[in-house]
Amino acid sequence: MGTMFIIDSLHMTFFYGNVMNIPQLVRTGGLDDILLKPVNSRILISMKQISLSSMINLIFGICLVIYSYMNLNITIRVSNVILYLILVINGVMIMYSILFMATTLSIFFGKTEELIMALFDIFQFGMKPEGIYKGVFKKVITYIIPLLVIANFPTIAVIGRLSMIHIVWGMIVTILLLVFSNILWNISLKKYCSATS
Repeated sequence: MGTMFIIDSLHMTFFYGNVMNIPQLVRTGGLDDILLKPVNSRILISMKQISLSSMINLIFGICLVIYSYMNLNITIRVSNVILYLILVINGVMIMYSILFMATTLSIFFGKTEELIMALFDIFQFGMKPEGIYKGVFKKVITYIIPLLVIANFPTIAVIGRLSMIHIVWGMIVTILLLVFSNILWNISLKKYCSATS
């Protein structure tokens, strides 16, 4: 839970508000102004504002993680902590990519609020410990819809129990989602018709 708080707060701080604003920008024509600027439109739209109020959850998440590991009586190596931090960033980027793709669909379909709300319900599966899932469902939410990669992989990595295959998969799935979301963004921009025209 602490790791999920950390990942979610970083996502909320840097990306959430900006990405959630995409459907509104499409409806009002505000996307036109962003597309006219001589910078990468995806980066500009994704990081336009920072929500510092979301950092409170980051502090709570860090405290919860530290408290948990102090009570587990496990020796944690520096290499595992570094891997943990890398996988936390991975988790943030996975959440960002999935949400970015969902909001980008507003260029094609207009309203995507129901899809986004369903997405938040689906994210709940990734907030639970991976040990409660078994069989095919566990494989699906690890390899097809990488929900367990978001918060479970960093947590397992810090105690030194994450396999090299899973570490590599965590990196690959993040890169794939970032690339795929970028492709979807570029295709969407080709289909975009200004709301003001």
